[in-house]
Amino acid sequence: MLGEIWNTIIFNPIHNLLLYFYVLTGSLGASIVLIILAVRLLMTPLVYKQFSDTRKLNSLRPKLQELQEKFKKEPQKLATAQQKLYKDAGYNPLGCFVNFVIQLPIIIALYQSVLTFTKYTPETMPGLYSFVQNALNNLGQATFNTNLLGIAIMDNPVAHLSLENIVGSLPYIILIALVGLSNFLPTYINMKIMNPNAMVPKKPADPNAEPSFEETFAQSMSTSTLYIMPIMVTFSMLSFPSIISVYLIIQNFVGLIQQLGVKLFHERLNGSSIDQKAQPKSK
Repeated sequence: MLGEIWNTIIFNPIHNLLLYFYVLTGSLGASIVLIILAVRLLMTPLVYKQFSDTRKLNSLRPKLQELQEKFKKEPQKLATAQQKLYKDAGYNPLGCFVNFVIQLPIIIALYQSVLTFTKYTPETMPGLYSFVQNALNNLGQATFNTNLLGIAIMDNPVAHLSLENIVGSLPYIILIALVGLSNFLPTYINMKIMNPNAMVPKKPADPNAEPSFEETFAQSMSTSTLYIMPIMVTFSMLSFPSIISVYLIIQNFVGLIQQLGVKLFHERLNGSSIDQKAQPKSK
């Protein structure tokens, strides 16, 4: 029952969209690019709402720090005061999870769809709508094209790295480098440009005082997120099919461009009034 619901509502539409893009492009890699662009385009209103909420939260941080100091020994009163502050400012603390919740089933369905390219031929591919199947048959291909710019995207990069064949290894070396860059650059821009005050600790009352554990921990987490995580993700991708790396690269860079565009549009639409709008309403 649940499997039928999953296939009907989520998997089949994503699967057929991917195969239809394959008909248009003749490449699985290019089809992945198009499907990411389509999903990102549809999610633009949610991305805008998330960016707006993030700006509101940043403007509330000084007040939140005051509440934390005031009710540091009374967690229930602190939670109540924070909820009231969020409500007065029109901020939903759960809004940041909406994009993730929506994207997760799409990612799972897309991954399942990609796996079918390793098991079936164009003639035997299951779960297709009739017009997609007819268009696929008209291509007259016996097998699927799973190459992208010299990269066999269904193989893992390590299998194609060799000192004896530097030319053949070059596309995979570039792929690995782009994975690291695609994880580092969006995080860097988010911390330095998009949301520079998000991880700034509050100033101590005594300028000469030693940093607190919370401040040291926050700085450590910031450094880890910015530098260590991209390295870990890059090395973890070496053992997975290159299609996963291609997905991460396109997803991260397209998401970054989208966020920068949303930031520009938001600032032109709201100007500097966002901080004032996010402040709690006075009674």
